Amino acid sequence: VQAALTVIGRRKVENDQAGDNLAETNDPNKIKFLDLSGTNLRGANLNGAYLNGANLNGAYLNGANLNGANLNGANLNGANLYGAVGLNPEQIKSACFWERAIHTQAKWDEDKQLWVAADREANQREIDKLKRDKNSDPPNPIDCNTK
Repeated sequence: VQAALTVIGRRKVENDQAGDNLAETNDPNKIKFLDLSGTNLRGANLNGAYLNGANLNGAYLNGANLNGANLNGANLNGANLYGAVGLNPEQIKSACFWERAIHTQAKWDEDKQLWVAADREANQREIDKLKRDKNSDPPNPIDCNTK
């Protein structure tokens, strides 16, 4: 997984063959997004990775290096961001559904079969803190409802 993510993160989008760009295309019928939903990215080095539009729903990001990663439009619904290295508020808030991510320590919920915040109140406090930080709001927010 680390090797694949390293290749994906370092690739130059402009070198992709027509129609193979994972991030975007002019034809809405051919749009492809990187689906990392449910992926364990623990310790993965995503330094500078271009994750525009990636689906990180339920991804386990504990210890992943996201320094300089482009999360613009990525789906963070249920993603575990706790322990991710190099992740700043601007990156988080450029993603879709960042308010639904886990920002504090997580635990596995056997009934739901997914990761949840170990302390829901603490997680909500982190989300509220990010919401109050207006300096980190993206200048041109993405309409996440079209994703």
